[in-house]
Amino acid sequence: MRILVNLHSGNKYYYLINDSYITKCYNSETFYFDKKRICEYIEKSNFFIVMLDTTDCIICGENILHYDTLITDGDWVWSADLKHYFDHHNFVFPEDFLQSIRSKNYEISEISTSFGEELCERFNFFSENDLSDFEVRRLW
Repeated sequence: MRILVNLHSGNKYYYLINDSYITKCYNSETFYFDKKRICEYIEKSNFFIVMLDTTDCIICGENILHYDTLITDGDWVWSADLKHYFDHHNFVFPEDFLQSIRSKNYEISEISTSFGEELCERFNFFSENDLSDFEVRRLW
């Protein structure tokens, strides 16, 4: 299951994204005037958790980063394979994620080691992945 998590203290959203949503996006005709800039932003983001594995794209079969590899910009954490689906297969990110990128003028802030440790604590990934602090939103 792919994820997209907003770590803002006031708006903690935890999106769960399954294969059928990706397939629906592929069949849609969504247009982004700034798609190239969004792709560049995602490309410049930092690895948060690396799964030493790859997976095959569910649409084209290309070997891509595994969805358990996580990327962050410091405000959001997302499954690494979502870049491939956005760039090549019309994946539709939630509007609040896109607005966050646009509001920063497509610029990534550098993440320090101490902030990375804080991020791990805020995300609570290494314990029981307790979602009680998050509003879970399913993208099916």
